Amino acid sequence: MNSSSTASIRVGVITDMTGPLSLLGVANANIAKMVVDDINSKGGLLGRPLNLHLEDSARQAARN
Repeated sequence: MNSSSTASIRVGVITDMTGPLSLLGVANANIAKMVVDDINSKGGLLGRPLNLHLEDSARQAARN
């Protein structure tokens, strides 16, 4: 196998981990972690492990 066929698959999730919607965003991030861990524990996707990348959307409340 060549290295590209065994490389991890990067999965990105952008969610509100801070700010007014952080309660939902943190839950979304935790669910994504659980799903990636579950898939990786079963051998990954097509034999390749998933690599989760979380990004905070940094949503801020509107200011008038």
